[in-house]
Amino acid sequence: MRENVGGSLFRSHTGKPVRVGSFTMIQPSLCIFCGRDFSQIEPFLKAMNCKYLFDADRVLVYDDPWEAANLDALRPYHISHIYQGPLDPHLQIKPGMVAVMCDAHAPMYDVPGAFVMPVTPREMAYVLTAGELWIRLPQTIGVELPEPLPKQIGPWDAAEAIASHLTENQSVEIFGDGADALNADQRRELAYRLSEYKIHSCFFTDGHSRGRMTAVDAIEPVLYKNGVRTEFEKEMNTPIDRVQIGSIGLADEEDFRTAAEAFAGRSVHPQVKCFITPVSRAVYRQALQNGDVQKLVKAGVLILPPTERKLPTGTETVLSTSWSETGYTASVYTAVESAAAGVLKEAEHD
Repeated sequence: MRENVGGSLFRSHTGKPVRVGSFTMIQPSLCIFCGRDFSQIEPFLKAMNCKYLFDADRVLVYDDPWEAANLDALRPYHISHIYQGPLDPHLQIKPGMVAVMCDAHAPMYDVPGAFVMPVTPREMAYVLTAGELWIRLPQTIGVELPEPLPKQIGPWDAAEAIASHLTENQSVEIFGDGADALNADQRRELAYRLSEYKIHSCFFTDGHSRGRMTAVDAIEPVLYKNGVRTEFEKEMNTPIDRVQIGSIGLADEEDFRTAAEAFAGRSVHPQVKCFITPVSRAVYRQALQNGDVQKLVKAGVLILPPTERKLPTGTETVLSTSWSETGYTASVYTAVESAAAGVLKEAEHD
């Protein structure tokens, strides 16, 4: 968000996202302010007779410099996320989040795929009480995903199809059975991918959109070569040396599950080295507990430590990560198909 929204707050009686004219009601994923700001926020909370925050787990308070007196007033509100020191938005704000900040520097916290918006102390008090905020957005297009995505079609394939219906700086509201079927990680990746097309913001809502609408179906797998969109037909059967599996950066739990499922009954081609790097040790432990690591090792996949972020260069590589502009970039299923075949191969889909 690039403008202050004073005077744009209204209470909803429906409990669901509703558009009235050019205003849209959003439900923030995270409310952020510093300890010193709370001295300005608290009088408005008291005026609203607020004794309990809408969701204390969605509130993050930081204090720099650390002043314990600023934080004493927070104790009655049971806020658990309190940090000593400056805010690092890239650690706290994730793609797909809607964050409101009582901070004049909020426009500087540009996290790809996230919607970060500055508010006044009065507006922050309202959000902390009601858990919602009415804002004025750029032109919003409602996009329906009528059917769940086939398992071989990834969120970034959907982003390519959705972006073809939009122009830069528009906001997109995604709904329908296909949107409902996306898990949190898939929604974050879809929002992240849409930000790469310079889409202003992305929301997922239930039910029918009240904005201008378009339906997206017949989504096809997407392939990039050295960061440039290309067609599968032109690159099909290109010999592959290496495959790197991961989504936004490195592999999360969903990537491990997807890769293990896709490798069922198959193994890595003898001439291909296939790697998967967990984004954290916690992800690795969960994948190990789920049995996904064992399945991948049995298929011939090499598990790299989370600290290993260097991607292979100088070879024909297929990656399912957005961190590289070299090699072929495709979905996890395409990466697995290519690893098993030894050549670039499109994953079969319905």
